[in-house]
Amino acid sequence: MLTILLPTDFSENSKNAIRYALDFFSEATCTFYFLNVQKSSEFIMDDFYTADPNKDIYTTLLEDNKNKLQKFVEEFEKTYSHENFTFKQKVDYDGLTASIKQILEDTPIDVLVMGSNGATGAQEVVFGSNTLQVMREIDCPLLIVPEGYEYKPIASVLFTLHHNENLELHKMSMLFSLLTFKKAKLEVLDVHDDPFFSPQTQEPESIKKAFEDFSYHFHQVSGITAPVATDAFIQLFDVGMHAIFSTKESFFERFLFGSENKQLGYRTRIPLLMLSHSD
Repeated sequence: MLTILLPTDFSENSKNAIRYALDFFSEATCTFYFLNVQKSSEFIMDDFYTADPNKDIYTTLLEDNKNKLQKFVEEFEKTYSHENFTFKQKVDYDGLTASIKQILEDTPIDVLVMGSNGATGAQEVVFGSNTLQVMREIDCPLLIVPEGYEYKPIASVLFTLHHNENLELHKMSMLFSLLTFKKAKLEVLDVHDDPFFSPQTQEPESIKKAFEDFSYHFHQVSGITAPVATDAFIQLFDVGMHAIFSTKESFFERFLFGSENKQLGYRTRIPLLMLSHSD
């Protein structure tokens, strides 16, 4: 049984990410935790005047959000009543990452699902501030769903890595689970920084060992940036999801945001699975 955390601010973007998650895990046995966080910045002086004098201010602040979350979840319970899903709810008065960390301490979570902002006009918008914060601070697999993206059957998954990157198999369990669950093929893309690097005829032994139980194809590229390489790959191949290690090392930062001289960041066209990494 999988346990999935679904943060929501009740926006259409978060609702779309939740719908994707529920459709993606259709026919699986899952427990979904819906999390709504009441931000301190949303608290206004009127809340003092309307507060019930018989209740503490903390309870008063969260009561409306609890009721709103209850109605929010009830819609999904009706729509997905035929599935073997269990829905649980949590409302907190804290920062988003602090709330998520607390849940992770109390409950084993297999994957966290959030939405990205997509693009606004001609300007690329990478990810919302909440998603960025979670990417950087939370040690848990994170599935990011592009704005407005609807679930469709997944035939193959792209896994991008930096050349000679250490593959920590225990950090890849979510990727392995998704490949097995969807019976998807795997496309492994090895990106090398050196433009004069000559692609190898065979994949490294670490790749063979990591994916020995899966059907996969190995690709190598050099001389172009990882965002450009993956974007081209996704457009050329029928790829339904992209996976990458999240790490504080420079490759990960460059992959998402480009160089310091470039404002154009990585815009995910398809759902992006961020695998936590200890390095």
